[in-house]
Amino acid sequence: MSVEEIQSITSYDVILFGCNRVGYDFIEAFKHMNSQFLAIDYDPDTVMKLQNYGINIKYGDADDGEFLDYIKANEAKAVISTIPDYETNLFILEKTKNINPKLI
Repeated sequence: MSVEEIQSITSYDVILFGCNRVGYDFIEAFKHMNSQFLAIDYDPDTVMKLQNYGINIKYGDADDGEFLDYIKANEAKAVISTIPDYETNLFILEKTKNINPKLI
């Protein structure tokens, strides 16, 4: 998938928060399933590395409600977080599920 194709995607089947360790395994699975996914990470080095591999990834903070609105997290079919912080995961869950109760 080219950079132009990636940038033209406005909604995603899956949004993945956290791309190190377990997150990378999810990325590989999404690629094999040809799923429209967006990866989010807070580490700029991880973002640059994965962008260089052609991964659809954005730098962002999962604790930022405006950022979640910007990426349209509530419009995804599923949201996955590998972030180890309980409060951050609870925030993502509440922010997205309140708007879209069908979200997985």
